[in-house]
Amino acid sequence: MNPFVERHQEEIGGVLSCFDRVVITGTLPDICHPKAMAGYLNSRDIRLFDYARWAEPPRDEVRANAERLVAEAGLEIEFIRKLKAFRKEDRVQSILAARGHHPGLVHIFSAMEACSSYRPASRPEAVAATQPEAAAPAEPPPTLMSAVDVKAHLEELAAANPQKLNWKTSIVDLLKLLDLDSSFAVRKELATELGCPPELMRDSAQMNIWLHKAVLQKIADNGGNIPAELLE
Repeated sequence: MNPFVERHQEEIGGVLSCFDRVVITGTLPDICHPKAMAGYLNSRDIRLFDYARWAEPPRDEVRANAERLVAEAGLEIEFIRKLKAFRKEDRVQSILAARGHHPGLVHIFSAMEACSSYRPASRPEAVAATQPEAAAPAEPPPTLMSAVDVKAHLEELAAANPQKLNWKTSIVDLLKLLDLDSSFAVRKELATELGCPPELMRDSAQMNIWLHKAVLQKIADNGGNIPAELLE
């Protein structure tokens, strides 16, 4: 029994209690291991290499719903670049202290977190199978996306985006195209991490130009097919 309730039980007529939060965890048996995932996709006539495209609609639906909720509540989604930069509980408490504890949506965080994933097997004869991303291969794993695929994929995304983003000249557009936070605070932090010279950091336009080339160079260093003129 609660010590307070026990101490004052003669004056208390009843007690109401509830959980302040519920965390649900579990395993999806239909997709929790490579063969299960391959079978799930095969039963829906989805090629393994088309998985990312197949998963985009539900991903976009979740994002659109979150954006609708914050718009209705007059809030903004906060993107977290470094997951351990602060405690989310502390941030919510500070927001509650400012807004009050009235009912309604308080805040929405957005973050990109590491998770278990699969990749197609590299052997042609095993193309219908999958293997865990963490599995140790007998030989160096192949590049997940070829140089040509990176450039083509970015251009495909740009062509399909209603904002007509120009990833070849704008760091803001490039980040948006990659579905990343393009706010000034994030760009400044990214520029700092990549080693932008201090004198350029003081000029946002110069910082953006430097950061755009630095990000493209990172993509190129990892096998991306970036036109040479964009790296000069």
